[in-house]
Amino acid sequence: MSKKSDYKQEKNPLLVVLYIAAVLLLLGCIAFFVLSSKERQKTYEEQIRQAAENETEYIMTERIRETEAETEAPQEKTKSSGADTASPSKTTARPESEKKPDGSKTESEETSGQTLPEGSESETPESDSEIESEAETAGNINISSAEKSQTVLVLNGTKKPGVAGNWKDRLEELGYRKVVSASYDGAVEDNTVIYTGTGAMIEGLRQEFQNCTLRPGKVYSGIEPGEGETLPEKVDVYVVVGRNDAVTDNSEGNE
Repeated sequence: MSKKSDYKQEKNPLLVVLYIAAVLLLLGCIAFFVLSSKERQKTYEEQIRQAAENETEYIMTERIRETEAETEAPQEKTKSSGADTASPSKTTARPESEKKPDGSKTESEETSGQTLPEGSESETPESDSEIESEAETAGNINISSAEKSQTVLVLNGTKKPGVAGNWKDRLEELGYRKVVSASYDGAVEDNTVIYTGTGAMIEGLRQEFQNCTLRPGKVYSGIEPGEGETLPEKVDVYVVVGRNDAVTDNSEGNE
């Protein structure tokens, strides 16, 4: 009996060493998976940021081209209209056979020699500077139809009632067709935060929320739909309204 008990006591330390090695190996595997997931998350966020920058540059280039095309068209119209107004003065002269026998001038010759009254220049087309300013104003509110067809969820966490509904009405006035308002229980910053997925277009939203912060991803919790609202199954853009943009219909400015 004493030999068997001694054998078991000698074997126990080996089992302890093996158990510790197995635990360390398991912990190493867990740490490896955690680090790998963090690296993949960083890579994904970098790809999202690069895609957003490339898309913004493409949209800005298209807007500049459209603005230049709009400014060139009115300038061509003003040139053609100026040529048309100048042409009748050249054709007012009549042949000598149509002159009166006594050598006096005809009615057309008398009218052609008269000068235009003061103030008639106001009837000329608009100047190039005015045309360019109008084109620039129209370009500032230019939003693509693809962006307007996206589903936008406006979240209000500022504890100020009516903020999300006010921004919903504003976006619908700009042409957005799928806007839903809701309250938000999560943390809210001073500036508005816009969460986007891959391929989302937010050029028009960036014009409205000029000091906004862009972040990839979604808002998963803390959302409570407003009265009469139903949360959509798919949301392309989440807009968490910040305290600086907490404007309602009854307020005259930012809170």
